[in-house]
Amino acid sequence: MSLNCGHIQIDSNHPSVPTAGCKGSLHAGVLDVQRVLFNLHRKQVPMEKMRERAQAYVDADLITQDVAQRIIAVILS
Repeated sequence: MSLNCGHIQIDSNHPSVPTAGCKGSLHAGVLDVQRVLFNLHRKQVPMEKMRERAQAYVDADLITQDVAQRIIAVILS
């Protein structure tokens, strides 16, 4: 699984790719991922697609499984 971040390709096989250069990135980390997931929720993206996106971030080592589960739990509450 790979994620496209502007001009940088984030590949789960290469988790050490820096995210600080990502266009639109404020914090280059967990907070950005949380923001993306909450924005998807705000846009009424189906929960299954949000879980897939969260898993893609976990696979790319951008967040941990625990963080992904907590974000989804907050969205569902």
